Amino acid sequence: MEHRHGRRMLSESKVRLYQRGLAEETGIVENFSSAGLFVKLDDPSALTASCLEVAPVDSLGRLECRVPAAVIHRSHDGLGLMFVSEAPEVYELLGFLRQS
Repeated sequence: MEHRHGRRMLSESKVRLYQRGLAEETGIVENFSSAGLFVKLDDPSALTASCLEVAPVDSLGRLECRVPAAVIHRSHDGLGLMFVSEAPEVYELLGFLRQS
């Protein structure tokens, strides 16, 4: 099943992924759209949950927001995530990714 919606944009932004509320992995967004993103990770197998939270990390290492996302694709180098709501935090994350 195809989950891609909209135009995908390239990125090299750093994000932190949370599993059950705990910071688990930091990765680099490879590409994103209004519906989701692909995050490159050193060890994607460390994240086993089907739903994660994504938080952007700015240049000072601060986290701005957390966005819930479902894991829709797993590969040897990362995870494909789809946003599970249209909460204001999604638009905050997208704005961060566009500026980075």
